[in-house]
Amino acid sequence: LADYVESFPRFGVEFGIDKAYDKFSYVGFGPFESYVDKHVACDYGYYESTAAENYDRNYIRPQESGSHYACRYLGINDLFQVTAQQPFSCSVNPYTTKQLIETTHVFELKENDFVNVCIDLGMRGVGSYSCGPELPARYEIPKEGKNTFRFVF
Repeated sequence: LADYVESFPRFGVEFGIDKAYDKFSYVGFGPFESYVDKHVACDYGYYESTAAENYDRNYIRPQESGSHYACRYLGINDLFQVTAQQPFSCSVNPYTTKQLIETTHVFELKENDFVNVCIDLGMRGVGSYSCGPELPARYEIPKEGKNTFRFVF
């Protein structure tokens, strides 16, 4: 597959959980959203948040938001915990990736009866290719390597 795909935006799992479990904690870059190429304004530490607080509704067009880079731990309060051998990216948001791609304006986002969890082995940098230079190769998802995740329910 690595020979046929030039780059992925993200590589991981995405799933919904009951809205009752919208509180989460993590050890990684925060408290603001952070990405491989966008985390110097953040501090590494332990943080707590909710799905609604985590998603930045200030973007003109709905888009990826609320990921946390280089995490060692994600805990969905009273439901499960995730750890991994290598750091990972994760987010807990009120909207799915599909909703963000297909919706034109933030006010058009429909509320779900679940929250969306993304746990990513790798995530491409945000970059500025739409209005600037191409993303440097060091911010792409590596095409080799592995990570072992542990979910505890």
